[in-house]
Amino acid sequence: MLVLTSARWRSKQLEYTWLRSLMGCHADFWQVTRDAVDYALTRYQVSDASLQRDLLEAYLRLECYPEVPDVLRHLKRRGCRTAVLSNATSVMLTDAAERAGIAQWLDHLISAEAVGTFKPDPRVYRLAVETLRVEPGEISFQTSNAWGGVWVSVCLDQPSRATTRKAAIPGCRRIEVPRRASGSGRVIASPGAAGKRRV
Repeated sequence: MLVLTSARWRSKQLEYTWLRSLMGCHADFWQVTRDAVDYALTRYQVSDASLQRDLLEAYLRLECYPEVPDVLRHLKRRGCRTAVLSNATSVMLTDAAERAGIAQWLDHLISAEAVGTFKPDPRVYRLAVETLRVEPGEISFQTSNAWGGVWVSVCLDQPSRATTRKAAIPGCRRIEVPRRASGSGRVIASPGAAGKRRV
């Protein structure tokens, strides 16, 4: 039951961000997350306030993927700038980075709250370009979503470097994203790659 509820929760969480973006009816990501939990529990006819509270608290304690700390350390040793671009609020991002023990290897935590909408709205991806003060082709996006890398190029309206984590997982189809021949070594990581595992 918990696994099914978790999958439904994550699916609805994404769906709610897309719907709110399309309707121009913004609520911060924590509210969207709460709404998605409520939906998942209701869908499976679970009425348990303590379970809801435990699930939300667990979401705030999710671990990063196991390779993330080593990857970030490697990038910093090579002189790369690193950042997380996320739908999460600034408070959620700061807390997640600190809990995961990766805050010291991140130069920026960029929240979609700055533009009042969610991915894949192009304004969210442009936050990365504006924050790092570089051209889109100078950024390498890392994402855990199978569709994330494609959206980076589409939303920035030009080829960008992108790596989809799920492309390396057996059974997942690899998505090719146009790449420029050269880059400056600046890196921005999307939340799934430098962020959290999903329960």
